[in-house]
Parts: sequence; C-alpha cells; structure tokens
Amino acid sequence: MNSAAEVKVAIIAQGYAALICVTNWRHETTWDREVGLQMSAIDLRGVGAIIGGFVAVICLRRIWTLVRRLLSCGARVPIGNRIWGRISSLLFFLPMLIGFSYNHGEIIERDVLQMTTVTYGGGYSVLSAVLSALAVLAFQAVVELESLVAQHCSTESG
Repeated sequence: MNSAAEVKVAIIAQGYAALICVTNWRHETTWDREVGLQMSAIDLRGVGAIIGGFVAVICLRRIWTLVRRLLSCGARVPIGNRIWGRISSLLFFLPMLIGFSYNHGEIIERDVLQMTTVTYGGGYSVLSAVLSALAVLAFQAVVELESLVAQHCSTESG
C-alpha cells in the first residue's frame, strides 16, 4: 500500500474512532414527583458495538472474497507483507475504557427533585471498543488485500 493510501486509511480510522468515542455517553434525568419516579434517558454507549459489529462483518466477508480471489489467480503474498493494519491505530479507542459520571440535583417546582446524571463510559463501552477495533483492523486488511489483488491479479479474472 502506498503512503497516500496509508494516510487516507489512517484518517478514516481516526475519524471513526473519534465518532465512536464521542458517542460513548449516557444522559439521564429523573424527577421524583407525587405520582412516582419519572425518568428520561439517552444512552449512546452501544452505538459503537452496533456500528463496529456491522462494519466488521462486512469487512470480514470482503476479506474472504479477496483471499479467494488471490488464491484463484495463484498470487503469493510475501511472508513479510503486513496484511492487518497498524495496531497503533487502536490507541484512539483507549478513551472508551475510561468511565466517569457527573451528578447534579436540584429542587424544582414545589419540592420536585430533579436529578441529572451524565455518564461517559461503562455499560457497553468495552464491547463497543472491541468491536470497533476489530472493524478498524478488518478495514485496514481489506484495503491491503485490495491493493494486493490489483498488483497480482488481472482484471479479467474477477
């Protein structure tokens, strides 16, 4: 893979990691009223698991197709050629392993207690980080295998 392609793949991986890290939060507000406890919550911590799992499955299927194509055209991949991407790109998912919460409570309208909790991490964060990391590695492998197919196989065979 040439350096321009490596830069594009790195930018895509970093952008994806930033998106997943930004959606790794939960916002919850509860009101203790006379009619009972009421709650409103937005939880985006599982978004990374859904997106990462989906992308990983698509990329793994594409890897299978590309490997079969390389085998059918008799291409030999040198043992020193790196297929999987750079592990250093996974460092961008480290913030997902950190968790913290911020709580704020206040009395509103006639002794109604409103509690707001904002949480980063926890929940599905570890699963999201693992599946997103797998998706990034699989995406990098797809790009590398597509480059190898372009180098070693003719366009007529596939």
